[in-house]
Amino acid sequence: MKRSVSFDQIEVREYSLTLGDHIPASGGPPLSLGWDYDAKETTTVDKYESTREPHRRTDQQLYLNICTRRKILSFCSGCDKAELREAEMAAKEIRRNRKMARRLYYFESAG
Repeated sequence: MKRSVSFDQIEVREYSLTLGDHIPASGGPPLSLGWDYDAKETTTVDKYESTREPHRRTDQQLYLNICTRRKILSFCSGCDKAELREAEMAAKEIRRNRKMARRLYYFESAG
């Protein structure tokens, strides 16, 4: 018996942005999607696919530098400088610990 899945309707949502808890590789404050959203539209999959941009954005186009993330968190999420600085310091410490763990792992596996 062959099984299949199909989709009929999709709901386009716009989520809020908030200070995250993941660690961005390039430094700076982590940016995450919040739980709050606005439902923008509900449409069929076929209609959505026929009207969306033909090419998806590249990784470079999706990249947000440190300054852009700070601005988004300040203006859109209402984070103050102290919150951003605290999040950046926590992320920096985690990156430093991960780097040390990788070095330790390399040292132990080489021996």
